[in-house]
Amino acid sequence: MSGPSANCPSCGGQVVFRVDSSFVTVCEFCSAAVARTDRGLEDRGKVVDLIDSASPLDLYLEGRYGNSRFELVGRTQIQHGAGGVWDEWYCAFDSGHWGWLSEAQGRFYMSFASELASAPAFGQLGPGMPLPDVGGGMVVAEVGHAQILGAKGEIPYLLEPGKSYSFADLSGQDGAFGTLDYGDSPPTFYLGKEVTLDEIGIAISAPSRDESAERAVAGPALTATALECPNCRGSLDLVAPEQCERVACPFCGALCDVNQGKLSVLQILDKERFPDPPIPLGSKGIFEGHEMMVCGYMVRSTYDDGDAYYWDEYLLYNSHLGFRWLVDSEGHWCFVEPIGVADVNVLTTIAKHGGHTYSLIESGNSQVEFVLGQFYWNVEPGERVEMREFSRPPHTLSEEKSATEVTWSKSTYLPKDEVEKLFGVTLREPNHGTVGLGQPYPHNGIFKIFGILLISAVAVFAYGKTRATSKVVMSQTMTFPEGTVAATQVVFSEPFALKGGRNIEVEAYSPVNNSWVYLQFDLINEKTGAVTFFDMPIKRYSGIDGGEEWSEGSTTSTKVLKAVGAGTYTLRISNERKVTHLPAKVRVTIKEGVFRILHLLVLLGFLALMPLFTYLHRIGFENTRRGGSSSSSDDSWDHDYDHDYDYDYD
Repeated sequence: MSGPSANCPSCGGQVVFRVDSSFVTVCEFCSAAVARTDRGLEDRGKVVDLIDSASPLDLYLEGRYGNSRFELVGRTQIQHGAGGVWDEWYCAFDSGHWGWLSEAQGRFYMSFASELASAPAFGQLGPGMPLPDVGGGMVVAEVGHAQILGAKGEIPYLLEPGKSYSFADLSGQDGAFGTLDYGDSPPTFYLGKEVTLDEIGIAISAPSRDESAERAVAGPALTATALECPNCRGSLDLVAPEQCERVACPFCGALCDVNQGKLSVLQILDKERFPDPPIPLGSKGIFEGHEMMVCGYMVRSTYDDGDAYYWDEYLLYNSHLGFRWLVDSEGHWCFVEPIGVADVNVLTTIAKHGGHTYSLIESGNSQVEFVLGQFYWNVEPGERVEMREFSRPPHTLSEEKSATEVTWSKSTYLPKDEVEKLFGVTLREPNHGTVGLGQPYPHNGIFKIFGILLISAVAVFAYGKTRATSKVVMSQTMTFPEGTVAATQVVFSEPFALKGGRNIEVEAYSPVNNSWVYLQFDLINEKTGAVTFFDMPIKRYSGIDGGEEWSEGSTTSTKVLKAVGAGTYTLRISNERKVTHLPAKVRVTIKEGVFRILHLLVLLGFLALMPLFTYLHRIGFENTRRGGSSSSSDDSWDHDYDHDYDYDYD
């Protein structure tokens, strides 16, 4: 791109407008913001020098958004009212329109000026407030104030150096992003989405072949800038100096404010109260395929019925991914990454995200107790936010809300052994009797085992049913002679053959009524003389009581015997009966190889104990998760945090 040149109205140096539609260009000689007006060039004041933010971007890099090519032709740095700066890059598209590429905390957002029918007054906005009529339905993520600091290149609006204004950042679904700029009235609306540099076709550098292989695993190398603690003169290594707002000295506990690389002591923290973190600052581990460095450590607390519950948070940094968190809650670890505010839909006690439902586990206020290392916001002990935690193991959704900002994050549970392997450290065991918010139930595999056993049992019995013959090998009616009460008599059946190896079902029938017959059987192998003994009582009573008929018992009795060897057998039947002067008739039927559904039912009942006990145990596990989420079950976690927060990593 090229355009007309002219002399700077401030210093006389040559300034060039490369883009016909730009309003302001910054003089390279005197840093004056030179504006084009209908009366000629106008000096709108000096801009301050840009802070070295170590941004991967630079002026005149080319990229592509969708099918449109663009070039980065301008840049401003903006001071956040709560501390910190972010960059805005101005993209001049070949089509003649402009895009805004915002860069903050290692993340990038491409947006475009959009029409806005109406917007609430700034004072009416609050974090988490839905705006259904803005951008297709968005949610307020942050409200704040900002000031324009430095600038470079060409700007697509009438830049006013040093101008302060109010803004509201908005979040939409699937990465949608918006900003309401209240610098003018009515406010200007910018709508876009979060992007990566790869998605918009910006190539940062071309590393060597060896570097490419290394970066494929580790990502960009992590380097540090050394500063000196103004209190103890200890060396402070800042891995992201351009994004660092606060740094707590690990040697003396001095909490320092960072202002363009200059440190000033805010307060001296009580370092004796808190031990050194088990994962030292500067440690590196691989997450999401990228090397991340521990640059900050924080102890936070929440209170439940007057008792304090503490946990540790480690701030991780990678120049490609930005910031992430590693959290240790009573020995339970999780990796935390940010998600869009509008991507979470909360319905009282549940939250929906990514097609999944999470259950509310706890809510309340949290407070910062102690910090070490560097942080990207103006953190200090006593800082408080409202929190809500929703669990769907192994993941947890967390909401943190202050007066000006609401954020959502997604945590993934990490076993302690995995964290130890990542950093090469030895960590304490999880606090006894506690369950992590995102900790999966450890015995879910039992349900899978039960399913396998269930399918196997049914398959075995189905096979057995196909093999069952239920062949009648003997059916004979035998009559005992007339006798007296309780007389014992014996009869023999005709010989019959058994193939052996299969169970035997014996069915006996006697037409008794208001009487009984007690039969004793001897199954005799005629060749070997082996005898199998069993008995079968038959009794039946009936009558009329109060005009209603009743009966109990049965004229038939059945018994199943285990398999015997093949051969010819005879039944010897002894009879005791309560019959007088009448012969007792008994019909005996023998089947070989019968299928017994009872065995399957007994086995299924036994197998059902496994998931039943597991289910009951899981209920207790979940109750422990809910009951222990807001207060510690270990009395050694004293709310004074003095002397009792004692790790043993040996």
